[in-house]
Amino acid sequence: MRILYTITSSIIGGAQTNVLQLVEYFEKRGDEVRVMSFPGDNLEKELLKMGIKFYPNPFFCGYFDPIRNFKTAVLIRKAIEDFKPDIVHCHSTQAGFLTRLAAGNKVDVVFTAHGWAFAEGTPFFRKWPVMAAEKLAALFCKKIICVSEQDRLLALKWRIAPAEKLATVYNGTDIPEELPEKKYSYPLKVVFAARMAKQKDPFSFAKAVKLLDPDLKKKISVLMIGEGPESTKFKKFVSDIGLEKEIKIENSFSNKDLMDIFKESHIFVLTSHWEGLPIVILEAMAHGMAIVASDVGGVAETFGEDCGFLVKRKNVREIKDGLEKLIQDKAMAERMGAAGFRRAKKDFSVQRMLAETEKIYSNLKCSKE
Repeated sequence: MRILYTITSSIIGGAQTNVLQLVEYFEKRGDEVRVMSFPGDNLEKELLKMGIKFYPNPFFCGYFDPIRNFKTAVLIRKAIEDFKPDIVHCHSTQAGFLTRLAAGNKVDVVFTAHGWAFAEGTPFFRKWPVMAAEKLAALFCKKIICVSEQDRLLALKWRIAPAEKLATVYNGTDIPEELPEKKYSYPLKVVFAARMAKQKDPFSFAKAVKLLDPDLKKKISVLMIGEGPESTKFKKFVSDIGLEKEIKIENSFSNKDLMDIFKESHIFVLTSHWEGLPIVILEAMAHGMAIVASDVGGVAETFGEDCGFLVKRKNVREIKDGLEKLIQDKAMAERMGAAGFRRAKKDFSVQRMLAETEKIYSNLKCSKE
């Protein structure tokens, strides 16, 4: 089977991790796999290490630009004509829309929605144009994979596609055989790992740290990992509120390095305005970290109250309260981390995600025979 994957950005994040997982699995299975994305970032580098053919598309931009978007679609169409794939699997909003239109029902297309760009919390001016675009693009694909049940229900609510075209396949991650051993002594290690963008709202997390009692701040070390359009602004903000000594900010690590950090860390925080089902939370749970995360998208489907604290988006006070409870009660942090590990092992293995995706591919193949 020949499979072409397309995704807008090659900066490593949840969607890109999902693409790498799929590529590695189907390539090892003996299928011929190729990928198209914006060139020059971590995804391309990882694919080249694996020996995967990469189609660079420098016109991907993540925003509406008629000329660039047209050029993007032309390159997608050329890649399809060159490779002649059996399945095209597109990821992320722009690549998903343009790939489906470029393919034009001439090949079986699967689209994975890594969180709808019209979900609650997304900017108002984006919602209605994106919703109309998704309804149009849905006509040009065989299956839409939603990474959470919340997203599938949202697609049904707004009539993006009929129920038979929608499927829920939870993201997955590699789960260690045993719960990583770590010492629960002060300072506890608190990690925020996400793209520095408005969606992820690192500012609310920094504000929550600022509100902590000075004695509690001494009991934690805070590491924020990520880069993006808000990086410069955020670093200045941290300095302006006097937290440059309390919060260490690093650019993105490789996934392996990030997992090594998770093995030794105790609390994971994600303060997004909207999400699909963030793989990084699953990775944190798989490494025994207690969670404080915004109750958006499919986040509530990843963990329960035994694993951490769900907070309202933008609610700095609730983020602070969740952190405070975990810092004050190390036993609670350890207990929640262990519960998260068990939940991840049971429900969110990468093997389950791959098997369910393979079944979707197989059903499309069978329907043509």
